[in-house]
Amino acid sequence: MSENLTIEDLQNQVNELTDKVDKLNEIVRLLCKSKMPDPRYPYSHWLLYKGIDNKLKRKLGYVLNILEMRFRGEAVEIPEKTSFVDDDLKQALYVNQKPTFGEVCVVLKSLLGEKCPSDVDTSILLMSLLREGRHVDLSTHLLVDASKNTDYSAHNFSQFI
Repeated sequence: MSENLTIEDLQNQVNELTDKVDKLNEIVRLLCKSKMPDPRYPYSHWLLYKGIDNKLKRKLGYVLNILEMRFRGEAVEIPEKTSFVDDDLKQALYVNQKPTFGEVCVVLKSLLGEKCPSDVDTSILLMSLLREGRHVDLSTHLLVDASKNTDYSAHNFSQFI
C-alpha cells in the first residue's frame, strides 16, 4: 500500500471492503437457507440461520449455563463486576429457582432481540440444543414445561429439529 494515499482513497477502500463483507454475509445467509441442514448439528444450523455472531453466541452460552445451574439447583449469585449481560437481564437471570419456559422466552427475547422474537423460536432453539446433545436436561425440562401450557403445545417445529 502506498504511503501517499489520501483520506478519500482510504475511505473508498473501506467502503469497498464493507460492500464485499456485506455481499459475503448475504451469500452465507442464502446458502444457509438453501442447503439441507446436517441433522447432527441443528444448534449450529440455528445459530447460522439466525445470524448469531461469536459475541452473541458467547452471551447465549453464558445465559444457558446460568439456566442450567438453576435447573440443577445450584445457587447462583449476581457477579459484582460483569458487563457480559446488561443489568435488566442479570435481574431476570439470577434467581434461585428452576427456570420456566415463559421465563426463558423473556430472557432470550431480551438477549437476542429480533433473532428470537417468539415462543416458537425459543422452542426451536431448545429442540436444537436437545438434538445436538447440549443442555439436554435443561432443554427437556423447559420443553415439558412448555407442553403443559396450551399456548405452546401446538408448536410447529421447523427444519431445526
